[in-house]
Amino acid sequence: MKLFNTFTGAAMNKDVELRLLPKGMYTDASNVRIVTPDGSNSRSVKFPLGNTALGSYPYSAENPVCIGSCVDNFRNLIYYAIATDNRSHILEHNIDTGVTSTVLLDSRAGASNVLNFNQDMYVEMRVINDDENGKNFMVFTDGVNEPKLFDIDLMKSKASSTYTLEDVSLIKRPPLSAPTLTLGTTPTNQENNLESKFLSFAYRYKYQNGEWSALSQFSEFAFMPDSFAYNYRQGTNKSMITRRLIYQ
Repeated sequence: MKLFNTFTGAAMNKDVELRLLPKGMYTDASNVRIVTPDGSNSRSVKFPLGNTALGSYPYSAENPVCIGSCVDNFRNLIYYAIATDNRSHILEHNIDTGVTSTVLLDSRAGASNVLNFNQDMYVEMRVINDDENGKNFMVFTDGVNEPKLFDIDLMKSKASSTYTLEDVSLIKRPPLSAPTLTLGTTPTNQENNLESKFLSFAYRYKYQNGEWSALSQFSEFAFMPDSFAYNYRQGTNKSMITRRLIYQ
């Protein structure tokens, strides 16, 4: 007579001795992944695919180390951050075509190296797909240098080691000074409904990738009083209204 033991627990227990292991548990597993479907309490065991060599790194003599990677599942692309003795490199591999291309390469020495990858520092990478505007951004940080954010396609079009920190930095420079106003008056037969309003102005940058900066500082109030006219009976200064202004 055959005896069957149905395995339903799918629970790992590393604390108990193997001889005392309860039914439905296991102590170790290799090359497996537990998957939980959305909206379900059931679980299943999947066997991940193995690794396949995609090619060789062109600067292998410089001791390359892969310090980070991420996947763009929407476009079937894999991105790698590579640090060598002399270079910082971000590669893009197309799963469908098998073609590997350069996103960013920086071979500048010392502090001039914008990416400044270190072979001992892990890089956390993510791809942000902006389907509405047809753009794809990469954001990454190694916990040491300031975080980076850039338009992937835009940076691929730039020559290696020519971009600046402002091109790839997450921290974008906003306008640092307030706008300067030059006030004048309009003809008296034109109304602008600004007599009782005190306005100040600011501006912001629109970057090459379509993103907007923070606002600048605000200007001084745009106020040009009318000719002096004081009502002694009512105790009011009628000149403290803004003339019909034009702003330049």
